Amino acid sequence: CLKGVQWSPDGTCLLTASEDQQLRLFELPSELLAGEGDGDAAAPSGESDGELASTVCVREGDSIYDYCWFPRMNSDEPASCCFFGASRDHPMHLWDAYTGALRASYAAYNHLDEVTSTFSMTVDPTGTRLYSGYDRAIRIFDVARPGRQCELRQTCPTRKSREG
Repeated sequence: CLKGVQWSPDGTCLLTASEDQQLRLFELPSELLAGEGDGDAAAPSGESDGELASTVCVREGDSIYDYCWFPRMNSDEPASCCFFGASRDHPMHLWDAYTGALRASYAAYNHLDEVTSTFSMTVDPTGTRLYSGYDRAIRIFDVARPGRQCELRQTCPTRKSREG
């Protein structure tokens, strides 16, 4: 079952998340991108049923919570073609949109030094900072520095601070 879909920043691809813990990338046929055809739902030429085939498929470690494109993604610049994925109890991953290879991981840890789940994520427009939402906190990662180093911003008072 499909959980969501996002256009690529350059408008040439779709990225989907499914309940089978996979992120799939679909390149759109050139006739769809060019706006050719009569506007009906007919299959692109050469395809009998109109079904798109994924060009890249990556499996996250568990249920996918969020995913997003690298904001400067441009299909003409392979180094910019990547996307992020976040799943339950796993680090966030940066995936190569051409090969499906893992480029980097970004992990947040709780007070027991266990990986904690990212519930939501976005990348700033410059593509340099990865913002991720956690339980009562936002963590900010430098995209150029994979790993666990991040800036922590609390969004709610902790129980300890409320009790004095």
